[in-house]
Amino acid sequence: MLSSLWSRLRTLFNGGLPINLVAPAQIESFGRFRLPPSATIIEARAQGFLTYSFFAQIAFPAREFDAFIAGTLIRAPLGSDHKPKRMPIKTGAMRLFRAGEAQQGNCYQAILVDTSDSARFVAYIATYSE
Repeated sequence: MLSSLWSRLRTLFNGGLPINLVAPAQIESFGRFRLPPSATIIEARAQGFLTYSFFAQIAFPAREFDAFIAGTLIRAPLGSDHKPKRMPIKTGAMRLFRAGEAQQGNCYQAILVDTSDSARFVAYIATYSE
């Protein structure tokens, strides 16, 4: 597992410079989550050398929320009283949201889902190897 991850990182990263990810399989692998079936990828990027960080912004129909969360490191229910601290975006204006964080081995994941549009949610996912 670790040698496979190291091989992926060495092949993918060039001296720690950020790269944009477009292939769904890459996004799921580095982000450690499954994309919802109807997801639109707004942004996905990874950066690292010995450790890595990953960030994605995706949109999907609200009806796919539970399936999305089930495919992450986060366990339901998500909270609506505080936002994750390790989110690489400004989230101050976001008023309606669900959020969660999880640590699994050396991997930390934070998810923030903007639920202000009741039909279509926007999720922000940050994953870090530590």
